[in-house]
Amino acid sequence: MFLFTTSDLIGAKAIRFATNAPTSHFAVSFDERKDGFGIVFHSSFHGVGIEWLGHFTKRNKIVFALRPKTSIGLCGEEELYQALVQNFYG
Repeated sequence: MFLFTTSDLIGAKAIRFATNAPTSHFAVSFDERKDGFGIVFHSSFHGVGIEWLGHFTKRNKIVFALRPKTSIGLCGEEELYQALVQNFYG
């Protein structure tokens, strides 16, 4: 799922002010569950971060969430996930 987010941090406020937009950041989540499990890849001041969805939503407000209308299937999702992990860890 594609997440468009914001927070109360000064950087997020500056981005929203400069862009005149309701969101300041973008994230991609996988395997979302109501109990807070799910993995989120997100941008931050320190670069790209990976964390659990439940932890992520404690500090970030999800303004918009988009789920692609066409499914890329489990294999396609796994391929995207692996590419993000490889890019993150080098």
